[in-house]
Amino acid sequence: FVDVFRDKLKDHQIFTWWSYMGRAYENNTGWRIDYFLISKSILPLVKGAEVLISPPLDVGSRKSDHAPIEMIIEL
Repeated sequence: FVDVFRDKLKDHQIFTWWSYMGRAYENNTGWRIDYFLISKSILPLVKGAEVLISPPLDVGSRKSDHAPIEMIIEL
């Protein structure tokens, strides 16, 4: 299996989880602990992957300590 996010956005430092302690979200010091794993044979069908942080790092509208991941597959 392949981590889609790591394969498609390997040069980006984007996180999917932030601790509620130490202002981690505001400082963008988190972990990437949420994954999309797929088989290598269908990896060429993946056209994009993105962590959905909307609005970007806006503490006032934050509802969770996780951010969802979006994957676009062309079938």
